[in-house]
Amino acid sequence: MGLPDIRTKMSRKCPEDPEALCGQPIGMYHCPDCGCMQVACCPHVCDPDECLLEDCDCLPEGIHKSPNRLAWDEALS
Repeated sequence: MGLPDIRTKMSRKCPEDPEALCGQPIGMYHCPDCGCMQVACCPHVCDPDECLLEDCDCLPEGIHKSPNRLAWDEALS
């Protein structure tokens, strides 16, 4: 049995700071900036499959928009 596929990465480009929510009556929430699930009082992580930021540092090199971001942009146009 192998290790699980861990796809989340620390994000340095998303301005949201879940660690600032320590002591607030909130657990998990969607980041208002990138759309990724966050846990209050924990470091910000991004899932490349969910991130809505353009050119986020969580995306693989050479990829500038996640599939969900492309679908989101298409739905808005």
